[in-house]
Parts: sequence; C-alpha cells; structure tokens
Amino acid sequence: MALCLVGLGSNLGDRRENLSRAISLLDNGVDTRVLATSRLYESKAAGGPASQPNYLNVVILLDTALDPLALLDRSQDLERSAGRVREVRWGPRTLDIDLLIYEDVVCEQPSLLLPHPRMGFRRFVLEPAAEIAPTFRHPVFGLTIFQLLNHLDESAPYLALTGLPGCGKSALVKKIARPKKLVPLFGPPGVFSDRRLSRPVVPLRPLTKRQALRRLLRRESRLLFRRSELLAKALARWKWTEVRSVRLLTDFWPWESAALFRVLRRWGRRWPAKSWQLVRTTAEQFTEMLNDYFAVPKLVIHLDSSSPPLVGSTKKGPLNAGDLGVGPRPEVRLKHLALALRREVARPFRGPWLRLVDVSRDEAAQEILAAVEAMEIRPTPLRHG
Repeated sequence: MALCLVGLGSNLGDRRENLSRAISLLDNGVDTRVLATSRLYESKAAGGPASQPNYLNVVILLDTALDPLALLDRSQDLERSAGRVREVRWGPRTLDIDLLIYEDVVCEQPSLLLPHPRMGFRRFVLEPAAEIAPTFRHPVFGLTIFQLLNHLDESAPYLALTGLPGCGKSALVKKIARPKKLVPLFGPPGVFSDRRLSRPVVPLRPLTKRQALRRLLRRESRLLFRRSELLAKALARWKWTEVRSVRLLTDFWPWESAALFRVLRRWGRRWPAKSWQLVRTTAEQFTEMLNDYFAVPKLVIHLDSSSPPLVGSTKKGPLNAGDLGVGPRPEVRLKHLALALRREVARPFRGPWLRLVDVSRDEAAQEILAAVEAMEIRPTPLRHG
C-alpha cells in the first residue's frame, strides 16, 4: 500500500455532489482507501477561459494498492463518468482529479507527471493539502506542504525567469508585466542574458587560458554585485510579510552564476592546477554570496529546450554563452550550460520551480500568467454539509 495526495475540483453542475461521489468511489476499501479529507475550498479559476464559474476544491489523503498509472486510469474513468469533456485547456469541468504526490515517486511520462508540476505554487491546492498532510514532503522540491505554503506567504514578492541566451526571457517580461501590473526588472547582460554584452569578453590580443579565466571571473563578480543592488533596490519598496503575491518580474535568476561555475569546474578538470584552484575558490565564495545576499523568488520559471541550439547567435553575432573565452567549442559550451542550469534549478530546498520545455512565447506567457493567478487567488474554506 502507498500513501498519496489527490486533488479534486469541480466548477460545473452540482459541484458538491460531483466531489462527494468521486471521493466515495475512491474510498472502496479494496484497493483504495481515503484516510483524510480536507474542507471544501472555493476559488476563482486560475488560467483558462475568462468568466468561468468558481471552483470547489478538496484534497484527500489516499492509501492505495494501485500503482501510479493504474490510479491515473481509475481517476480518468471517474472523470468520464462525471461527464468531463476535454476541449479547452484549463477550461470548466464537472470533475478534475489530479495525482499530486505518490510517496516519493518521480515520474516523467507523457501521460503522467509526478509529483504534479504545478502543485507547489497553487494556493487552492496547498491550503487544503496543509489541513490533512502538512508534513508530507515534496520529493523534488524537498519541502513539506506546510513549508511550500509558508514560502508563498513569506518569500520575496518576485518571479524569476531563467534559460539559455536567446530563449526570450526579456521579451516575456515585457509581454507579461503590463497586463498583470507587475514591475519589470531587467538584469545587466551576462552569460545567460538574452541581450549582448556591452563589451566583448575576448580582447583583440590573444590571452592565455589563465588570463581569460581571470577576466571572466572578474566580469561575473561585477555582474553578481550589480544584480544584487538592482534586486535589493527593487524589493525595498515592499514589506514581504505584507505582500503575499508577485509584484516584481525579472529576466534573470541570481543562481545562474552557480550554474556557470558548475560548468567551469567541469572544464577545469583538464586545466592546470592553479586555474582549477582559482575556479574552486571563487565558486565557493560565489555560492556563499548567493545564499547570503539574494532573496529566493516565490517561483522560478525555467524556459528550457529538448534540443539546445548548436550555436547561440543573433543578427548581431554570437551570443554570450558562446563567447566565454574559455572552455570547449561554442556549441559544446551551450550544451554544458543547459545541463548545468537544469541541475541548478532542480536543487532542493529553494522553493518551487516550473520547467517549460519547447513552448512558444504565447504558451509560456499563458503558463506564467496562470501561475501568478494561482499564487494570488486565496481560496475560501467552506463549512461541511
């Protein structure tokens, strides 16, 4: 038997009856048994078509003998029996059943993603879940349900976008900030920036590997301090404990520097001992600075690609990641940077993140807007009965 959290929602028909019937059918006592049920919570729809009816949501703690795929099949059978029709994404529905967490299982299949990729920042999921399973731990984020909910309330009121250069972070910030009345913040150009560096990394005269490395580390140090100043100044206008929604949208994520140092340490294995020691020492100092001086965002959006470009380029020439002055060929550098950024984003205990793979700019904007709404909308608990 396995313990899992399951979320149920309805905004069409007799919402209470739809949810009550689904819970009763899941509590069959044979291969599934409901151990705890939260109160009903009513909230507006987050994402999808406008002017939808309000949702009723509930979370249950389930003890089951079914494996995750079998439980998914059972859930979808219940949705069909309730008359659900899948026509529009995030559209109105008679019944929606989401597998949130299944023990410590991490599953990435076309038909099933576990844990649920969006549960970590949805208030209408976290608040009922915290009622019945506050110590249930998210197997990817490393935080309990209570800690995830507290993160939404207490963390800095900004959302950070990250990704390889040229992925469209800056354009997305411009596209999203105005309709949601968010303050846009554009960081100084760096390795992961969409914008070109104001000065070339590699000078006209040849440099030794150690000289090029020192030049890169100095530039990255200046970049880190500049980002720290910009972010601190932008966040100073709000008291975090009084602002529980997103107010600021950035086209950079401070821990991109940590991803760069992951790559440099990998490349440094073949470098002379002094260069390797320089990278190690600087990486440790930078990591300490990141953890001590930078506020963790409420949510990180990672714009990823299943096949990173072989060479990052624009009409004005090669992008920053291919222009480091150290390391292997530019196309290999981009692949290494993409892998390092994925690993850095996925590090536990920093809060929720959402990876968007191979999505268009409009699709990414819809995802981000829905995420902001899901963090802002505060569900209302209802009495039983």
